[in-house]
This record gives sequence, C-alpha cells and structure tokens, in this order.
Amino acid sequence: MNFASGFTSAFARADRAIGSLLESGGPGLILSIDIGDSLFDFIASNAATSDGFSFLRSPSLIRYRSRLCGLGPLPKPAAVIDEPVLFGRIDGHMRITDRNDPLESYGPQVSEVATRCIDSWAAGRPSLQFVHFGDPDLILDQIAGARETIARDRPIATLYPAHQSRAGLLSLLGSLGYEAFDLSCRRVSADRCDPATDFGWIAVPEEKHAAIAAVAIDPHSGEGDLRATPWKLVADRAALPRQRRSRAVFGLSASGALPQAKTIHAGDIVCITDCYPLETEGSHIWRWLGPRPRSRIAVPCPLPGVYRTELAVLACQVENGASDCRIIVEGREVKASTSASMPGTIEFVGHLDAANYAGYMEVDIVSMGQLVPAGNDPRTLRLSLQSITVSQWQ
Repeated sequence: MNFASGFTSAFARADRAIGSLLESGGPGLILSIDIGDSLFDFIASNAATSDGFSFLRSPSLIRYRSRLCGLGPLPKPAAVIDEPVLFGRIDGHMRITDRNDPLESYGPQVSEVATRCIDSWAAGRPSLQFVHFGDPDLILDQIAGARETIARDRPIATLYPAHQSRAGLLSLLGSLGYEAFDLSCRRVSADRCDPATDFGWIAVPEEKHAAIAAVAIDPHSGEGDLRATPWKLVADRAALPRQRRSRAVFGLSASGALPQAKTIHAGDIVCITDCYPLETEGSHIWRWLGPRPRSRIAVPCPLPGVYRTELAVLACQVENGASDCRIIVEGREVKASTSASMPGTIEFVGHLDAANYAGYMEVDIVSMGQLVPAGNDPRTLRLSLQSITVSQWQ
C-alpha cells in the first residue's frame, strides 16, 4: 500500500466530516493524545483554528518516556513539570516494562510514570468537544478514565485501532453509545476492513449519526474523491471557511502539492529505548545512542505508506563506522546505504502498513560492531544522531 492508494483523499474527507460535526456542536476543548504529526493530530490542530475552540496536545506514552530520557539518568516524572500530563486509567502511577529484548538487557526493566485520568483533569475546563486517542497501547485505559467526561460532553472521538481487537473496541464504543466510522464515513464492522480508509476511526455519539451520514452522501465526498491524484487537495470555493483551512494541515498555499519531506531535529527525536540525554555545544544538538546495541526510535509519519528516511549522524563509535549498523523497520530488516566518513548519513526506505498505523514508524538501529573507546567518557556510546529527515518515497 502506498500514497497512490487514496490515503490523502480519505484524510480530506475525514477532516471535512469532523469539521462539520464540530461546527454543529459549539465551542469547547479539543484534546489530542498523540506522538505528534499523525493524521488525526493534524486534523485536531486544524479544527482548533475555528473560533471558540482551545487546543491541547498531550504526549503519548512513547513521547513522554522519550522526554524523560532527555532529562538525564533516572529522571523522576515530577521533573517534567512543563509537559502536559500523561493520561491513563486513574490519577496515580503506571508501571511500564522495557520493550527491548530481555536477553539484551539481562532481564526486563520496569519503570514507573505518573498518570492522570481525563475525568479529573477535565473538571472545571470547557466542555470536551473532540478527543483524539492516538496511543493504541493505552487507548483502553484512557477511555476507561474518561467515561464520565464522555457521558457528559459527548465529544467526537478519533482513534487508531492498531494492536487492538476490532470486535472488542467496537463493543466498548457501543457501550458508551458511540458508533465507529472509517475515513470514508462508512460504518466500521468487525469483519470488514478497507486498508485505505480503516486505519483510523471516527467515533460518533448516536445522537450525531445523521450529521456524519450527511457528509457520507455529500456529492463532493463521493467515491471519486478517494482515487484523486495523490498528494493533492482540491480547493473547494463553496466550502465553509474552516473546511477550506484543511489545506493548512500540511502547510499548503492556496494550491499545490503536499510537502515532500520533514526534518526532525535531535531535540524532537522520539527515542523508545537506549539513548542518552540531549547534548549541545551551541551550534549543534545531538543525542547519543546506547548503551545496548539495539536502539529504537519512533519516526512520525502523517499517513501510512512508503517513506525514505535519512539519519544525520554526527559521530560513530563503532569500529567500522555506520557501515556496521543494520536498520530494522516495523520488525523487518531493510537495505541501508551509509556514508564512509563522519559526519555522514544512513539512508533507507521503510514501509508503514495501514493495519498497524499509529502515527509513527518504529525503526531499530542495530550497531553490533566493536566499539572504539570514547576517551574518558564512561558511557557506552554508539551513534550520535543530529536529525532525521523523512519524505514520501516515489
């Protein structure tokens, strides 16, 4: 599956549907729990440009842990006082286990992070009009901690069903008086899946079904739109102002193609396992990988598809340089081309399947070569990353 399969047009329809639902519901709060830069995170931030809406982006568990790692060794969750809270089932703490291979870490490593439920957090705030549950690993916990808010405010909800039982998730939404629609505004069923539109769900309260049904039969949202030219959004002069602003989701001008690349600098790289805190000398910012030979990063991707990725490497302590490194994307090793000298790059092409789409692509950087001593630095250093550039693969 690649971008030519209609993902972009499905995105435009979902953006239009959510915009119509929000315009009929009045002003309020829009909340996105996400790694950032995913499909629904874009839609949520775009929807908040309408008058009367306030927007908050809260980190997913992966991004939250990455920020904690950036603070230094053994950081305490309370140290991240400027970060939005990590949402969970209750006001309390959650024990999480290292996702790396226990054989590499000599046994699983368990840490504890502070959580807050949406119900207590929402007290005294404007009504919740739209919530994006963009963390598939915690979606059940976060919905459980938002039951009172959902019953009171009846927000539009979006989510990624990756790694979850479709039947179980549909049953949970049904118990809340919600029904799930795909990106084409068709009802989701447990036994049918369209990869081009079903990688993201729009959960709508029963009392608002008629509104989303109207979008589904809108002639401007017909089946032909799903096969429009990829990476193009057609401007609709008759559309409402908020709908026309959907082009701003990808930073577009009045007309033109979607941007082809995004560069993620060291301070925003999401490291899942095995990295050291951020370092800087003023002109450069970098992050060393290690101590174990397998570091995992999460690369934000707005849609499913095939991406070309370039890692900008400032230095490498592996004996044969970056050529000793292997790249694994979503559990599969891919061919990588590397620079012979440092600073340099590691380039590869990876496929992000719609069935597992959660806003990001998991990339393992495996450096198994002999390490070169790093002077008096007691750390086990491997690669120093300066940035990641991800772009559509043609």
